[in-house]
Amino acid sequence: MRKEYQYGKRIVGRVNSLLDTFVILVCICVAAFAGNQVFNTSYYPPIIGGERITLGQVFELRNDVRRRSFDNFSWHDLGSNEALYHNDRIFTDKDSTAELEFSSGNRLKVSEESLFKITQDTDGINLNIEQGVVFATLSNSSEAFVVKVGDQIYEIKSDSSKIKIS
Repeated sequence: MRKEYQYGKRIVGRVNSLLDTFVILVCICVAAFAGNQVFNTSYYPPIIGGERITLGQVFELRNDVRRRSFDNFSWHDLGSNEALYHNDRIFTDKDSTAELEFSSGNRLKVSEESLFKITQDTDGINLNIEQGVVFATLSNSSEAFVVKVGDQIYEIKSDSSKIKIS
């Protein structure tokens, strides 16, 4: 328990208590701001006003191709010339295909009944294939193309190659 001292007609202990509370609140605010700056990956979700990280765009579609972004709970139709974003999941239905082009110039042709997730790492584009077949046309060796199929991870760099991944 804190003793209160009287200085003239003012109570000094109560003033010190309010000052201590103010200093603690300021420290908490500074710590929250600093923590946000340190642990932030420079990506704010669109829900709170941030921009999505664009990886490329849809080049060509045939029939039913859908996308589910990380901030959506449902699948939406994917249209031609739409942008591709970090953490997008792409699904092609029966008799459906899609061609995707990334910022690096690398391309993917996705066969029917395929499902995969696209992410970006510091090395390049990551592709996590859950089912189906994907044909990659690589034209830029400066960006790695990392493919995960089941438990296997493959990192591919090439100036000119065509690869079938299933």
